[in-house]
Amino acid sequence: MTGTHDIGPSDRRASEPTRYSPVRIGKGAWLGAGVVVQPGVSIGEGCVVAAGAVVTKDLDPNGLYAGVPAKLVRSLAGEPEGTIPAVRPRLLGARPALPTPD
Repeated sequence: MTGTHDIGPSDRRASEPTRYSPVRIGKGAWLGAGVVVQPGVSIGEGCVVAAGAVVTKDLDPNGLYAGVPAKLVRSLAGEPEGTIPAVRPRLLGARPALPTPD
């Protein structure tokens, strides 16, 4: 269960009442450290949500999601059991190392 509120007038931005909505996390889903899930959102079965992602909308099953807001990086449907997708360099915008001068 997570909560939210409307933006109130200038003298009280955190208006009342706070609204609470359940969050559904599907079987086998894996949420990395620091993931934020907004109220009322469902995370599909078998999803992997990268550390630090902010989930603002429902996530389809068996997907790898990352970012703010969380977006589909790739489908994990059909991945062999026990494998970890290698996506970190692509997520971080890594470039190949340049040769060093001798």
